[in-house]
Amino acid sequence: MPSRAALSEVRSLIQQSQHIAVITGAGVSAESGIPTFRGKGGLWRHHDPTRLATAEAFESDPSLVWEFYEYRRQVVAAAKPNICHRWFAQLQEMKESDEKKFTLMTQNVDRLHQAAGSRSVIELHGSLWLVKEFGVGGCVEDGVNVWEDRNVPITPALANVDPTKPRVPIPIEELPHKDGKLLRPAVVWFGEGLDGDTLALADRAIRSCDLFLVVGTSSVVYPAAGFAEAVLRRNVPVVEVNLEGTPLSEIATYTFTGSPASQVLPQLYQFY
Repeated sequence: MPSRAALSEVRSLIQQSQHIAVITGAGVSAESGIPTFRGKGGLWRHHDPTRLATAEAFESDPSLVWEFYEYRRQVVAAAKPNICHRWFAQLQEMKESDEKKFTLMTQNVDRLHQAAGSRSVIELHGSLWLVKEFGVGGCVEDGVNVWEDRNVPITPALANVDPTKPRVPIPIEELPHKDGKLLRPAVVWFGEGLDGDTLALADRAIRSCDLFLVVGTSSVVYPAAGFAEAVLRRNVPVVEVNLEGTPLSEIATYTFTGSPASQVLPQLYQFY
């Protein structure tokens, strides 16, 4: 159980903060039933998902990669925001109604934060619901080069992607296309850099916040893993909430581990 003293101190920091910045990771969405694809049981159809999330994998077997992402889209479509998502939406509402600043960044690609009511979310890794032509850079929705497609399945050929059933490869012409060009999920794959505009927004928050919350992330994927370090160099408090210890746990101002974020966050601040 978190100590009462630490909870009280963080509660005061939240209350007094003029600009709270937050970064969330897979641990937040896991509480909505979204697989993290990490650790034991992290394989999908006996494939390591990290090997599917690359441009090289897509070029080699676009059907397999699209099947994996369509499966994820179907899982997310059935998911609902949890206590954590709602807590952040309430925190933003409280701060902004008091003319304070609030910045929410996420490594998650499910848009459950937006479904809970969060606004102006900085999607560091894009979104499962966004698509673009293969070869086009960036993952920021603009309605032209990157756009949202909420159809599930995104194309009829991808209707049956149940990983418990035998796989039937899909011809490339039956995969998502626009104007004859093959589409891909607008997410940041391994080996791809984050969008420059997105990084600029994140950097602005990191440089100006007076409290930084790191929730549900392993703090090992850069550049996001370096955000907390940058904040600490400014002598700004960093609060980590994660089920397990991470590299950040040793240096964060406050670390709450051992319990799900859905149990810890309401103890940090209760909304009435």
